[in-house]
Amino acid sequence: VQLAVVLVVGIRRVFFWISASLLLASPPLSPFQRGLQRPPLWEAMAQASDQTENGKNRLRVYLSVLRNAIERNAKKWSEQRMIGYPMNTKDTAQLLEVRAMIMEKFTVLNNCLDPFDNEDSHWKNHSLTQEKHLVMELSRRFLPQASDPMLEGVWGHVTAGGSESNLLGVKLACDHFRIDANRAASTLVLYTDAAHHSVPKTVRAQMRLPCCSVPVRKDGTVDEAEMAVTIRVAKRMHYRDFICVLTLGTTFHGAIDDPRRIKQIIHEEMPEARVYIHLDAALHGGFYDVCTRKYEAPKFVLGKDMNSVSISMHKWFGGAICSLFITTQTIQPDADRDTSYISYLGSVDRAMSCSRDGFNAPLWLARLAQFDWDAEYDLARQHVVYALDRFRALDIPAWCHEHSVIIVFPAPSLSTCSQWQLATSGGLAHMVVVPSVARRDLIDEFFAHLLRHSDVDVMKSRQLVYDDSGWAAVATGLPPDDPNKLRGAIPADPSKAKTLVPYQPSAGGVIRL
Repeated sequence: VQLAVVLVVGIRRVFFWISASLLLASPPLSPFQRGLQRPPLWEAMAQASDQTENGKNRLRVYLSVLRNAIERNAKKWSEQRMIGYPMNTKDTAQLLEVRAMIMEKFTVLNNCLDPFDNEDSHWKNHSLTQEKHLVMELSRRFLPQASDPMLEGVWGHVTAGGSESNLLGVKLACDHFRIDANRAASTLVLYTDAAHHSVPKTVRAQMRLPCCSVPVRKDGTVDEAEMAVTIRVAKRMHYRDFICVLTLGTTFHGAIDDPRRIKQIIHEEMPEARVYIHLDAALHGGFYDVCTRKYEAPKFVLGKDMNSVSISMHKWFGGAICSLFITTQTIQPDADRDTSYISYLGSVDRAMSCSRDGFNAPLWLARLAQFDWDAEYDLARQHVVYALDRFRALDIPAWCHEHSVIIVFPAPSLSTCSQWQLATSGGLAHMVVVPSVARRDLIDEFFAHLLRHSDVDVMKSRQLVYDDSGWAAVATGLPPDDPNKLRGAIPADPSKAKTLVPYQPSAGGVIRL
């Protein structure tokens, strides 16, 4: 009995202490809670402040921590590659010379004025002349040949990124149509399902305008039949003005929305409708003029086919994170109504943001002079064909839109997508052959990795199946009649794919490039 009592008491005590330790132990922190904790850098700088008067040692401590972080991450990143996101890093270190040259005289450049109207301002620490030249230079890509941008009334400025440019395009459309709270109910913003994610965010959260997303085909191009249905429904709902945010090269597929065709569809259904078209040309706007001059791509003219256009620097050109918004004087904000004169700046405020980094314009101009961009595009397309040939040799379905540099293929393993920084969507991945990726050794290294890590079998388990809306990649074993299982697409016109690389139809309507 005594032994039994001792065992019971001992077990109860053990149970009590285990329960107490579990109750008193702090639960694992969520990512948000971990983010609220003071990082080691804060603690180190706080200790440095205690040790020295007025925190004179804080900068030295921060530089030491920063140097260690750079070395640690550089070693980790050296084992990774980036071929799945549009960011050209080719010889960007040469731009440090440009930045150093400017910083010898100006440590800060703030382009807080209008690059086309700043003569009366007392603020001089800016690069607005360079910014104006940049607008003139890049606007030629969307003007008739031999046109003078000054005579065409071009206007624009550098923005923080493509999202701000898209926001500015929608805002200027509202200003152009004189849309206020009373007329907003008659205006509908249209964009496609393949548009950049900043477009719906801009329209819904920031502009708070009625909007509608138009379905796309499986190759990323807008579904014209669905567009016509959307316009007919909008007509019955008494919409009279349409703001269309179209894409010159969709984010994932690289598809091109034809602004002339979209405007034609709208006017066929509603001849009296007013249409404003903003063209988001973040990546393809950097090289599309080469396609129109040398490869018979359709040319879209600013002021005729679209009202405004935006191009990103970091995607095709590389060197800095910024975007350029371009429009014409007919769309430019009206200084008497839509903008206000800022007396302490001595200028009219027409930009979306106020302070803007003045280093971006001269860096972009230097980048334009650094390479023969026609040759860079030709080299990129050669490597697109080379990569497609490598995919075809492994019997992996892969495709690319005509004139694009985005190759879409079945997604490999998660570890491979992480190491090579591949963008994925719905079972597909893509490779963006910007100039820094247009290297045969890099592409060969990628395919060697696929073979070494048995990714080829995973990728070959998908095949291309045809239906009424184009070609789509379907995983083997999934019911082909289930539209929810379709993934991606290739150009609906097989003849265009044929001009790019040879292809061989096989049984069951399957095409393997």
